[in-house]
Amino acid sequence: MTHNKKAHGSFTQQQSIKSTLIVVLSASIREDDHMEESAFEILANSSLCKGISLEALREIEQACNAYIKSYDKGELLICLNEKIHNAGVIISGVLRLDFYDEAGNPTTIAEMGKGNVFGEAIAGAQVNSLVQVEAIEPCRIIWLDIPKMMDYGT
Repeated sequence: MTHNKKAHGSFTQQQSIKSTLIVVLSASIREDDHMEESAFEILANSSLCKGISLEALREIEQACNAYIKSYDKGELLICLNEKIHNAGVIISGVLRLDFYDEAGNPTTIAEMGKGNVFGEAIAGAQVNSLVQVEAIEPCRIIWLDIPKMMDYGT
């Protein structure tokens, strides 16, 4: 996670998100109505979905507000102090996550590529981001509504 302050969610919260994802995910993952197979495979192999079959992901496609979006180099995906509800899974490209200190000086926390997940802890905690996420090359992201997934499983 680059531009999102790397929030440290508990293992239980992460497991809850993953369990809910099994029940919810496939609902609205869309780009031209259906996610292409390679994007599904990347999603299925991500830390949020590891072990969930492609068939199960497709069965739950209509239950959440997931979508794919493309970004150009230099575009911000998450801004400092932004309240986010979605986590992202990188389909292609590279992102940089920067933390900003009180004086406004950035520190790069991570650079992330294909298959990495970012924003899940901040989206789950529903707090303002202490990090900023920027595309350092053109990228495509699957966005997943984390609070909706968590609510769906309860």
